[in-house]
Amino acid sequence: MTALLAEETRADVQLDRAMLDRYLAMYANEDTRGAKDDVRRAVSELFKRAKSARVFDGVAEPEFAP
Repeated sequence: MTALLAEETRADVQLDRAMLDRYLAMYANEDTRGAKDDVRRAVSELFKRAKSARVFDGVAEPEFAP
């Protein structure tokens, strides 16, 4: 699987293309693309709870491929 980038790198997350390709191959696969609505809601709830617990600052929302 190739990263969803052209030739640029993601400086904001400090991943070069090879690292991002590796990450996507591990975590963005058919299982995650086909995630059911209840799984997507659960992931969103985890993000909401983490933000409430101040695990991270700023905006962090899970994004799912269509």
